[in-house]
Amino acid sequence: MLSIEPESPIQVLLLEDQEDDLFATTRMLRDADAPGFTITHASSLTEAIMCVRTDRSDVVLTDLCVGDSEGLATFESLRRAAPNLPIVVLSGISERDVAISAVRKGAQDYLCKGTMNSELLTRSLLHAISRHRAEQA
Repeated sequence: MLSIEPESPIQVLLLEDQEDDLFATTRMLRDADAPGFTITHASSLTEAIMCVRTDRSDVVLTDLCVGDSEGLATFESLRRAAPNLPIVVLSGISERDVAISAVRKGAQDYLCKGTMNSELLTRSLLHAISRHRAEQA
């Protein structure tokens, strides 16, 4: 089972199309008091799907509303394209029903942008990877 603090950098695919949110999330990951994160950025669902098919990511961090997709359909499309990757939803939508539905459909976690900080984000990603690998074993 994966240790909560792996020795090598964690490869994060970040699907985010809003520049301010991209900057804030990237900064949180870079400022994290945890193992290093290497971030690959995709600004559209189409680009993210190409990345998960060709790149080596450890975890996907996705917004639900991007230019070419909206809502849970974004998560569902990523899940189909990358069934063996843990996915954490990061959204500005703080609706409880959406969060519950995403987790029921396979998201490892659901974070709301307005209430997130570096520690919460880091812990969520590390736990998502650990849980997903335990489920796969």
